[in-house]
Amino acid sequence: MGTKFLYFGAFESGRGPLILDANVLRALQDLLRGEFPSALKRFTADDYGRYVRLAESWTGVARDSDAVEFGLFKYGRDETRNLKA
Repeated sequence: MGTKFLYFGAFESGRGPLILDANVLRALQDLLRGEFPSALKRFTADDYGRYVRLAESWTGVARDSDAVEFGLFKYGRDETRNLKA
């Protein structure tokens, strides 16, 4: 079951499961230099838990963990676009 299904099925504003997709993973890899697996299929439940805790720890900068996830998504998406340019 994917994280987008969990997100849209259970999300409360600022709290709940976060989406982990290729864009978010690309941002995590770039910002944290290899602390997470290089492919989504290698992610474990423990890796996902670390990602959620990390996003929650960054909420002092953002409104909530959902805003952190969206920022990571945009960062990863932009990195992908830059690689294709």
